Amino acid sequence: MRRCLDLKQRSRSKWAVDGDENSKYFHGLVNSRIASNIIPGLNINGNWVERPGIIKREILNFYRNRFKELHECRPIIECQNLKRLSDFDRDSLVQPFSLEEIKRAVFSCGDDRALGPDGLSFKFIKHFWSFLETDFKKVFDQFFETGEISKKSGLSFITLIPKVNDPVCLNDYRPINLVGVISKSISKVLAERLKRVVGSVVSESQSAFVSDKSILDGPLIVNEVVSWCKRVKKQMFMLKIDFEKAYDNVNWKFVLEIMRKMGFSEVWCRWIMGILKSARSSVLVNGSPTFEFHCSKGMRQGDPISPFLFILVMEGLSCMIENARNVGRFEGIRLPRGEVELSHLFFADDAVILGDWSKSNLLNVVRILRCFHLSSGLKINLEKSNIFGIGVTSVEVDDMANSVGCKVGVLPFRFLGLMVGANMNRVSSWRVVYDVFEKRLSKWKASSLSIGGRLTIIKSVMECLPNYYFSFYKAPKRVIKDLESYIRRFLWGGSSSNRKMHWVAWDKVALPKDKGGMGLCKLHVANSALLAKWGWRYKNEKNNLWKKVVESIHVSNRNWDFIPASKNSSGVWRAIVRSLATTVVEGVPIRRMFKGIVGDGSDIAFWIDPWVSDVPLKDLAPDLFRLEKFKKCKVKDRLIDSGRSVSVGWKWKHQPNETEEMGQLAMLSGLLCALPGVFSSRKDRWHWLGNGDGKFLVAEVKRFLLSGNDDRNNFVLNWCKWIPIKCNVFAWRAALGGIPTSVSLLKRHVPVVDPLCQMCGFADESVDHIFTSCMVASVLWQGISQWCKVSYIYAFSFGDLLELHNFVGLNGTAKEVFQGLLVIGCWAIWKARNELRFSNKSVCASDILSEVKAVGFLWFSNRGRLKSISWDNWCKFCFM
Repeated sequence: MRRCLDLKQRSRSKWAVDGDENSKYFHGLVNSRIASNIIPGLNINGNWVERPGIIKREILNFYRNRFKELHECRPIIECQNLKRLSDFDRDSLVQPFSLEEIKRAVFSCGDDRALGPDGLSFKFIKHFWSFLETDFKKVFDQFFETGEISKKSGLSFITLIPKVNDPVCLNDYRPINLVGVISKSISKVLAERLKRVVGSVVSESQSAFVSDKSILDGPLIVNEVVSWCKRVKKQMFMLKIDFEKAYDNVNWKFVLEIMRKMGFSEVWCRWIMGILKSARSSVLVNGSPTFEFHCSKGMRQGDPISPFLFILVMEGLSCMIENARNVGRFEGIRLPRGEVELSHLFFADDAVILGDWSKSNLLNVVRILRCFHLSSGLKINLEKSNIFGIGVTSVEVDDMANSVGCKVGVLPFRFLGLMVGANMNRVSSWRVVYDVFEKRLSKWKASSLSIGGRLTIIKSVMECLPNYYFSFYKAPKRVIKDLESYIRRFLWGGSSSNRKMHWVAWDKVALPKDKGGMGLCKLHVANSALLAKWGWRYKNEKNNLWKKVVESIHVSNRNWDFIPASKNSSGVWRAIVRSLATTVVEGVPIRRMFKGIVGDGSDIAFWIDPWVSDVPLKDLAPDLFRLEKFKKCKVKDRLIDSGRSVSVGWKWKHQPNETEEMGQLAMLSGLLCALPGVFSSRKDRWHWLGNGDGKFLVAEVKRFLLSGNDDRNNFVLNWCKWIPIKCNVFAWRAALGGIPTSVSLLKRHVPVVDPLCQMCGFADESVDHIFTSCMVASVLWQGISQWCKVSYIYAFSFGDLLELHNFVGLNGTAKEVFQGLLVIGCWAIWKARNELRFSNKSVCASDILSEVKAVGFLWFSNRGRLKSISWDNWCKFCFM
């Protein structure tokens, strides 16, 4: 048990709960991970060194120098146009710490994260919270008054994570800080406070760690701008910046200066400086810590507040670029209609600068970056930075790169993990996703996992691997087919070189559990649901930069769609909008599931948005729409709500006089005047029609997309929560004839020597026989019925057997336990059958009953609701 817990801590894996805790696979994975973190040697001054003492000394000196500030005096940049906190937000940051706030922060930390120097896990802290909460409150009260963290609490371990497959020098490792629970709890509370207000002080170009923004915003903007520039033959450059050890080089005084200019209070600034100055570190070298050293610059990766402080630092660079643009020293990319000028996009330390193609323009950017380096300590590594030219020749790009000293970038390229400038209709553009699947599969040995473990991996990892791409691109059918083949093969225990029989059709496997499936999702359904979120975001987000870019490029006087897409565009956005129009459920496009709910009428477009029904008024009355003077008018511009009745204030180019126009006017007037009170004091909002509460959730969209399937005849298993997944999957497979009985094998044209039941020899070995009418099964069910104090268990079919728990007079926990015992009994029968067939081990119903009792107790006492149940009560089937 101690070894198992230690493995769980070291692996930080959730599979220990749902998978095979002590399988060969699990141990092998953990051991391979430990081996990958060992530093066998280092290249020091051109020599390969393996002596532990020399390696340890070299690592200590390296990181002591890395986190030492060599330039105490740095120039201060003028950032007059930085956004400032409101008085309310400023004061909210420095309110006294409440016990509830502390508890919420502590309990949001992961249980089994790697331990810091104090040796305490948050699982331990949570378990004994009732004893420790008073001490935690005292620590926070002291920090509130002094802004200081004790020397011991500020100590952290630095663990080195390889960045490459075969690291040879220290630059090939990424330092991650393992912070103690006290320091991490304080940082977590401050991070949660800062998280609530940071959106009000960062620019629209920063999309990291801001609640209403997404990591996908930047790639969408860049893709749309590149596509537009290609289409209109506009010349532009993009400079993709690489910061040299970004988090490690931040100057603390610069952080303080930026926060003060943003209006943070002196109390808050003192708290942040207290966290930064408390930083002391010791590097773990093959599990052994070096001497401690004090840090005088940088932010600890692993500290909850570091990402939020870093995006404040990046606001300094954003401000400098904006200042240069305002005084005419730098020209960004002005999009159609002239309302949006793009100059830079940030996601934490990932940065892209965009501008008109000119040598002076780019050289001014380089000067800005150098000034930013001098002030903040963040050095731009030009040798790893890339310049891309759009609408210019390769010779011009080469010349510009030589002038700046950076590398030449070529389209397509990856930005935040997604392709920019690629034709995603080509299967070859998805090679990166294929490679990730193959790389992950090479680490997993399907044959050493139960099907429950494989199902867990598919749900938690393999289904999620393509989701990042699926949230952005419409995948070709060939890509969907290929990726699903990886999943199907892994599910049934096969590999590229070893094919296994697929016992249940994929169409049944990839259904929700309540529709008779295993809870997997077809990838094309996931793709359509994830893309649908863009439609929801477009209608609900008012002022985000990505929406401004989309509207600048796609909205025109000829395009009146409520989710617009230019017909001339071939970019990502057009593919997203096309997906919304072509994804159909029972003849209804998914885009018609968005409906506007009128509040004050100031946001919903009268003609263009669907608000009366799921169809916009312009489509109900197209002839009248052509007569409208102001086609983008809002609901409040046309409706007059007196409280008792509704009238319409039409504004036509000329009065309707044609027969069709008059008919549409009568229809529309009657429809609108029959509406009950339209306006309210609330803001306009949007409603998702796929569920009752109107909230948009990707999971709900998936269910909606599957609702058109005819699943009335599907067998639906009521999955038991307290038994392992592998047992539930076994029962599900057996109910569908998906286990290798003699009858099932013969149906699949697999030759069988003797089709008779091996345990009784009286009938062909079918699912119904082996689990219901076989003599061994009958004796087992008689023993279980006596133990559970229910009438004799008898079923005509396997499906009836799985439903018996609903008809034996049990309720509550007893009913739940009995349901699980039926499945465990079937699983134990099958196990005994296999031992007889393949190991010639005799079958005894009393032994099977004993195993059902023992295994059931083990699983229920660890996975069920009554974890404190005794063996005596279990044997008496007593759950009081």
